[in-house]
Amino acid sequence: MNASHDKLHTGISGSLSDTIAGLKSRLSALVPASDHEHFSLAALEEGIVALEEGNYGIGAVVVVDGKIVVREHNRVLFPAFDSKGHAEMRALDEMERLGIKGDLYGTLEWCPMCYTRTLLAGVGKAFFIAEDPGNGMVWQLRHVRQQYWSQSIWHMFATDGRALAQANVRPEYKQLGWDMFALTREQIDLQLGARTPETALAAR
Repeated sequence: MNASHDKLHTGISGSLSDTIAGLKSRLSALVPASDHEHFSLAALEEGIVALEEGNYGIGAVVVVDGKIVVREHNRVLFPAFDSKGHAEMRALDEMERLGIKGDLYGTLEWCPMCYTRTLLAGVGKAFFIAEDPGNGMVWQLRHVRQQYWSQSIWHMFATDGRALAQANVRPEYKQLGWDMFALTREQIDLQLGARTPETALAAR
């Protein structure tokens, strides 16, 4: 275990560990009532794994013919800093390695990198659980750059039977997805001093 893991787990042993335990308790109380909730629950489970490893609390799964075939989570910070180690990027990497096409479910609305990769990967449908107002690309296109939405690449794909939208899940799923991400940003980043890639590298 390297110094950064020592530093991280020292932090997790206190209040952060209790907070993660609370998130896991909320997760275990969820009982899926639809396919969207079933697949979203799996993505949320991966987000918890990411948190426990000291990474951003985001997970993703790929679904083919109603079955989960890929499960991944964020690994940006550990075991080694990887700026492209987003849950969605890792899930799409594995999808392409397996030579399959499927639907993508993620716990948080896509950043610009993951949004673009989702377009290029040619997934059937893509769903996020929690909105990321102000930062998420779907939010940006529909609210800030609304005039460009009808001309966007994804809008053209959507008219071709594809979709990128928020998953049809109950509020408790959406809130848990956001809380997992917010926990990472507000607590783990502060403890690691990892506000930027440079300080993340310095923390190791």
